[in-house]
Amino acid sequence: MVADDKGIEDVDVRFKTLLKRKETVQQSKVQVEAELSARKRALKEAMEACKKAGYDPDNLQDEISRAKEVLAIKLDNFSADIDAAEAAMRPMLKEIG
Repeated sequence: MVADDKGIEDVDVRFKTLLKRKETVQQSKVQVEAELSARKRALKEAMEACKKAGYDPDNLQDEISRAKEVLAIKLDNFSADIDAAEAAMRPMLKEIG
């Protein structure tokens, strides 16, 4: 009978250990689901912000490339305007300097 009691105790300990592990897994699952939900909300908000700003969130790489090209062109134009202003002012500054 003692051997059977030992076997039952082992089974009981194993069962209780498995129950604790199951609870831990369930808690972890709830945490993962909550984080997933939060990240989905954040992604949706970011996509909406992109749309409101006039960008297509499905083609952000293309949108970024286009924006960089436009910025480069505008900076080149700005630089040319400053060059022209400096060239126009140089003789006047020479005269008064």
